[in-house]
Amino acid sequence: MYMAPVAVAVLVPAAYFMEGDVVGTTISLARDDKKFIFYLIFNSSLAYLVNLTNFLVTKHTSALTLQVLGNAKGAVAVVISIFIFRNPVSL
Repeated sequence: MYMAPVAVAVLVPAAYFMEGDVVGTTISLARDDKKFIFYLIFNSSLAYLVNLTNFLVTKHTSALTLQVLGNAKGAVAVVISIFIFRNPVSL
């Protein structure tokens, strides 16, 4: 209940500071490839559904299962980031 507003208040400005002109880059990528907006919406929706599933499963499972689900969510995000958005991989 309190985590989402804190995440938005802290993470959005931090991401904007670290990424620079992220809005301009997103607009230029959307102009170059019309599927980019679809990919962005799909990725956001998938992340929302995974988090919702994680939340709903919390009552009925162990901490180890939740950790495995969290790791799987991170792995899926990395695969999407690399293959769909073509982000470079760094250490």
